[in-house]
Amino acid sequence: MVRLLACLVSTAFLMGCASTVQYVPFPDQKVSIADSSKCRVYVYRPSTLGSAVAMNISDNGTAIGKTGPHGFLCWERDPGTFTVTGSAENTSSVQITSEQAKSYYILQHVMMGILEARNRLEDVDPATGNQGVMNCSPPNISGAALPATANPPVSMQPNAPSVAVSVSSPHLTDTVYMKTGEIIPGAIIEENPGNNLKIRLKNGSEWVLYFTNIDRIVHNTGNNPPGNDNSQNSSYNETPRNSPATVPVVSKIPSQISPSSSSILSLGFDIGLGIFNQLANGSNGGSPWFGDNRTGFVGGGVIEIQPNPYFSIQPGIVYSSRGCTSGDSISLAMNYLTIPIEARVKYPLSPTASIYSIVGLNLGILLSATYTYNGINEDWGSYTNAVDFGIELGGGMEFPTGKVTPFIEADYYLGLTNVFEQSFLDAMGGATSFYMRGLEIKGGLKFPL
Repeated sequence: MVRLLACLVSTAFLMGCASTVQYVPFPDQKVSIADSSKCRVYVYRPSTLGSAVAMNISDNGTAIGKTGPHGFLCWERDPGTFTVTGSAENTSSVQITSEQAKSYYILQHVMMGILEARNRLEDVDPATGNQGVMNCSPPNISGAALPATANPPVSMQPNAPSVAVSVSSPHLTDTVYMKTGEIIPGAIIEENPGNNLKIRLKNGSEWVLYFTNIDRIVHNTGNNPPGNDNSQNSSYNETPRNSPATVPVVSKIPSQISPSSSSILSLGFDIGLGIFNQLANGSNGGSPWFGDNRTGFVGGGVIEIQPNPYFSIQPGIVYSSRGCTSGDSISLAMNYLTIPIEARVKYPLSPTASIYSIVGLNLGILLSATYTYNGINEDWGSYTNAVDFGIELGGGMEFPTGKVTPFIEADYYLGLTNVFEQSFLDAMGGATSFYMRGLEIKGGLKFPL
């Protein structure tokens, strides 16, 4: 079971690959220092471990960017003493005392964590650091979307005004088309004229997008679908709104995306495969043993209650075909109607991708139990407990697009109740208990309400 759980955790980390993005200006790599009055800082991440997790990097609290596997960040700053911090499941910091016209290199080590990867920053010598950076890839600049919680100071952003203007237009949906091809639906709630805008997604998370990265913006009032005359073309990036007077200011944000809403609901379904067996205690001289795996169908409906971008509760009603086999001639098919209640901790990688961990309870109501021996079926419903109860541990990845959220996930089921009636086990004179074990791999769609 330990090996299975280890595989499951690894799967959660490897189901996606985070990219490296940088929010602050990226200096010309053809010169050692672009501004001789400043110093240059590199943070590089050569490891593949935790490839689905993008790790935030900050300089004295200023958001610099996010590292992905085999990627590096680079920026220039005033010389002096400063602290660079890497944030993942944990935070790690290193203090640098710098001089002008010199480069400093920080290696980001990645380790396995409990819910996601952990990191450790290490100041390395220039020769080691330069070689490490050469083996990594530069960040994605044109597609960088900055989480609003990072809150970079205005001094870090070129041509930024001193005042951010709150915006809540009458549009039900704003769709931002990035130059990288990414499509971000939501509601624009704040704007720095000539620099960036803040958009709130339907899941409640907020992101900062820079006009230099935006191809066009489409406002949909409900009467004009995206692409009609109500859209702004790429000239928006060349001549952005440069006066607060041109920005409509409305005090009330639409309730469907307001953080004061009681919750955000989604309905959906999932289908997949379950690979189950049973742990028997007290047989074979008292040693526990597993039956052989039985593969069956899993599928049902779910409802997700997500009060914030980082946490949700998801109950559901799911059909699950379980059981076990023994060799080629014996099988036990046990079909359940299950009621899972799962807590999900989410980590947004971008406006359109998140990974999450799963911890939950699962109540199974027995529908049928059929024992097959050499092709002959026998009803074992009367020998089997009507309810099976256990816990679930797992992880997954989802891709919210506004109208629909595809997802893929895997969870391990650990049964806590005896599968069979005690009177049946006593009559058999063998094992004292049987517990269900299994891995479910599912995919599906969720539709925000």
